[in-house]
Amino acid sequence: MMRMIFAAAMLVIFALCGLAQDKDKIVRPSIETALPESARFQIVSPYRDGYSNNPLFRLDRYTGQVFRLTNCPKDAKIGSEKCWKEMLVIDLPHSGAVGQPRFQIFVGGTPQLILLLQVDTGATWQYGIDDPDKWYPLLDTVFLP
Repeated sequence: MMRMIFAAAMLVIFALCGLAQDKDKIVRPSIETALPESARFQIVSPYRDGYSNNPLFRLDRYTGQVFRLTNCPKDAKIGSEKCWKEMLVIDLPHSGAVGQPRFQIFVGGTPQLILLLQVDTGATWQYGIDDPDKWYPLLDTVFLP
């Protein structure tokens, strides 16, 4: 009997937690292309509820360069009005020839948490802090006393 009461109470608690979430701040899992492990480029769309202008990124997984899909003027009557605009990744290290992926985009649980990670060093940049065309470096790990 106590187990049934406990299970019912837990069910009510989880249901209330789900109702209490602010739907405008929920980030759905990113939408990304399936790709081979050695693929150089990846397209990532961090879908965010309540935002009509969700970004679409093209990541060069070897160099860390990020491009955002945007509207561009057309040169002729044919072709797309869309183009990839290179974004500024502040303090992105310039490395020589690299033959393997070293970067990935991580989409967290809030619209403010879209990160670029250099997987071999742990260096991290955050998108969307100020300018929609910049990625800002995060500070190194801080150890509190």
